[in-house]
Order: sequence, then structure tokens, then C-alpha cells
Amino acid sequence: MIEFVPRGTHNYPAFVCDTCRELIVGPGNVVWAVKVPHIKSDVRETSPVYAAHRGRCDRVLEKWLMTQYDDEWMPLWEEIGEFAAGLAHYAKQELPKNGESQPRRQLVKHPASDPHQELPDFS
Repeated sequence: MIEFVPRGTHNYPAFVCDTCRELIVGPGNVVWAVKVPHIKSDVRETSPVYAAHRGRCDRVLEKWLMTQYDDEWMPLWEEIGEFAAGLAHYAKQELPKNGESQPRRQLVKHPASDPHQELPDFS
């Protein structure tokens, strides 16, 4: 997840691995899940977005995430660098319209054992 990490008198934004709780410096992924709608709906259901080191940490996180939702959900991921670049880019300019005037409503469904509510044992 993106967190502010204190260093001296400053707080720095950083990606912190939701699996091992270490800073992600180098290869990493953001991981989340979305519910695949059976019919066209104006509500998109999604999990929170998590961050993990590429490799064991993101595999463990994705496996855990998919135990939190039923078969109508699918996992997604994106490389952290691409995610950060897109976030910075669209903070300064509008999203492409693609025929839609507004983003669909979004419902964030937190998993039953959200690692931000308690510290799970991923070992």
C-alpha cells in the first residue's frame, strides 16, 4: 500500500509491501481483485489495492486475496512503476472519455481478514 514513512522530520510517500511490510524499492506489483459483472452495471465492485515485491510476496498476496472473495472475482495486477507513472500523469490531466462522461460508481469491498485491520501471518 502507499504509506507515508517517517524519516527524521519528514514523511515520505512510499510503497510498503503488504506481505512482508518492507519498503518496495525496485521490482514490485500492485495487486487487487474485481468482481466480474454478469450484467452491465453502473457499479464496479473492487477490492482495496495492495502492493507487494515481485516474486514470492506478490504470489502469496494474490493467493490470499483470492481466498477472501468468491468465484465471481478475478485478480488483477500492474507493475508499480507503471501504476505510479499513470497516477502522476492523470493527476495533471483528465482521463480519456472512451464514450463515458463519468466513471462508474465504485464499491470497495474489504476482505474479511483485511491485513490493514490486523497483521496476518503470510509465512
